[in-house]
Amino acid sequence: MSNPAQDLIDRMIEEATADITVMGSSAVVINGIDALVAAAVAKALDNGATETQLAPFADLTAALAAKRTELVTAIAARTAAQTELGTASEDAGKTARKKS
Repeated sequence: MSNPAQDLIDRMIEEATADITVMGSSAVVINGIDALVAAAVAKALDNGATETQLAPFADLTAALAAKRTELVTAIAARTAAQTELGTASEDAGKTARKKS
């Protein structure tokens, strides 16, 4: 018997591992959380939980969406800064080699 939540987790791990960029891996994991919550809610509904009982998960999903936007922005900014820093270091190394 297949476990939908575990299947989603396994797929997220595969996708995050396949994407070697920090931004790409982060996006896979961040976006996968919504799917995990949705799968858990669906399973709970199948087992007799009511929409009212599960309402906090809708609030959680909304809060995660807001934080996801902040996190993706921060990761993008940090990745860009590190890329610029790496490029500046490479340029400095090339200039030093030309002078020698």
